[in-house]
Amino acid sequence: MKPNRGDLCELAVRDGAAALAALTDTLARLQAFPDFAADGDQSSAQSRDLTAANAPIHRSTPGSTAVRETGRSHCDQVAYQRGDDEDIQLDAGGSSLFERQPAADSEQAERTRLMDYALRQLARREHAAVELRRKLMARARGGELMVRQVIEDLTADGSLSDERFASEYARSRIRKGYGPLRIRMELLEKGVSDRLADEALAVPEAYWEQQAAAACEKKYGTSVCGDDAALGQRMARFLSQRGYPADLIYRALDGRLCEA
Repeated sequence: MKPNRGDLCELAVRDGAAALAALTDTLARLQAFPDFAADGDQSSAQSRDLTAANAPIHRSTPGSTAVRETGRSHCDQVAYQRGDDEDIQLDAGGSSLFERQPAADSEQAERTRLMDYALRQLARREHAAVELRRKLMARARGGELMVRQVIEDLTADGSLSDERFASEYARSRIRKGYGPLRIRMELLEKGVSDRLADEALAVPEAYWEQQAAAACEKKYGTSVCGDDAALGQRMARFLSQRGYPADLIYRALDGRLCEA
């Protein structure tokens, strides 16, 4: 039997009433738990606190400039609190980029750098203390005191010796035909004392005459001028420019060098 319109309307009204009753009962149950309604507000507050915690902040600590922090981890927070002793730079994400080394470590690194450079220079050839000091001062970042300490250490362990330098320098210049006056002047210019310069050049007069003869032989192809006065004058000027004293030149040219 097919239901009529009136029966359908009555059925719809009964279903609607049952649904409304169920909704009313649910609302009544929710009102019985007041803490539940506050959960939404509490979650919002926690979200606001978390946002504020991660917001960029600016701090200034003694001994360092203001540093921008963003989302810093606990380890970075601890490192930042050491600002009294160290300067810390952070990138945009709060990561530590650079921590300045303590002054003692920096000075030791500079001292080691200067010492290594000085030893390389000494490995090439001998140096006078004044000469090496000039080179170190041109490269030093730690000031004159640090350079002086490096020079003192090298002198104390024997790596640096003015006496050894003067002796080797004098022998090298003598082999190249230079006389005692020229060599002594060069030693003094390099910071060698008068005493060490004189000791390095303390050789017999006959030795200097032999060196003058060798220099003339190399320059003019002969060490004997004979009766050629012009050649003798040229030899005299040449030896004078080389640093031979006048009395030694006179003896050399008036004696063995000019034998007919």
